[in-house]
Amino acid sequence: MKRAFLPILAAALLVLGLASAAGAQQCTATVNCNNACSVSLVCPYPYPPCEIGCSSPSQTLTCTGASTCSVGTKSVTCDGVTKSCPTTIQCTKGGAWVKCGTTYRQCPNTCTF
Repeated sequence: MKRAFLPILAAALLVLGLASAAGAQQCTATVNCNNACSVSLVCPYPYPPCEIGCSSPSQTLTCTGASTCSVGTKSVTCDGVTKSCPTTIQCTKGGAWVKCGTTYRQCPNTCTF
């Protein structure tokens, strides 16, 4: 009796495992923020006349959910949690510096680049 029961038990566990794997589907939402930028600056006096610059690629937002995912104009929502594209400009410049994303460059005392 025990030997006949083991194959039936194994088959039942296999069917249950496949059913739970089929129900565990996830969804993904992705949006391109379209916020690529670049900036350049000719260094002012007293710096030598160097030009510095930088650029930053467009950011992409992605989320993964267990049941619901949606894409907005500049946002993604997965299972009720929303991520939005940043509203701040990625590229800025000051009197003797430029910044793109996390890249920061300052006018040098000598032009080497």
